[in-house]
Amino acid sequence: ITTACLPEYVPCLDGYFCISNKWLCDGWMDCYDDSDEKNCGLYVLCAPNQFSCQSGDQCIYLSWKCDQIRDCADGSDETNCGK
Repeated sequence: ITTACLPEYVPCLDGYFCISNKWLCDGWMDCYDDSDEKNCGLYVLCAPNQFSCQSGDQCIYLSWKCDQIRDCADGSDETNCGK
C-alpha cells in the first residue's frame, strides 16, 4: 500500500501514513516504522526545550533529563546528574 500525500508531506516507508516534511530528522519518531528518523546524517538539531543525547541522533524533553528513567538510547540523559 502506498498512500498519496498532500504537498509538503512525505510518506512513511510503511506506505500507510504521511507526515509533514518539517518532521523529517527532527529527533522524534513520527512514522510508526521510524523511517522519518533514518538516514538523517550524524546529528539532529534539537529544539530549545530539548536535551540532545550524546549520540547526537536523538532529542528528549529537558524535563526527562536526570529523572531516573533512561530516555536516550545511549543513556546520556542519566549521566552527570549529581546525587
